[in-house]
Amino acid sequence: MIEFAIDNDIPLTVHGQARYPFRKLQVGQSFFVSDPKRFVGCRRAASMTGPRIGNGVKFVTRTVTENGVKGVRIWRVS
Repeated sequence: MIEFAIDNDIPLTVHGQARYPFRKLQVGQSFFVSDPKRFVGCRRAASMTGPRIGNGVKFVTRTVTENGVKGVRIWRVS
């Protein structure tokens, strides 16, 4: 049988950064995602992140074309 040592007071490490800046957005601010491979993922992340943050935070996504580039813009609306 393998035995494991149990440790106390070891801080949890954070791996990487958030892919999208949802937590940095203030109401009325937005960001643009131009990578077609991320369209579905960023929409899903926006719908899941609001409830995770809490306090009534909501995001809205729209497919847009900006400067000839098709992408998704995500706004914080509350």
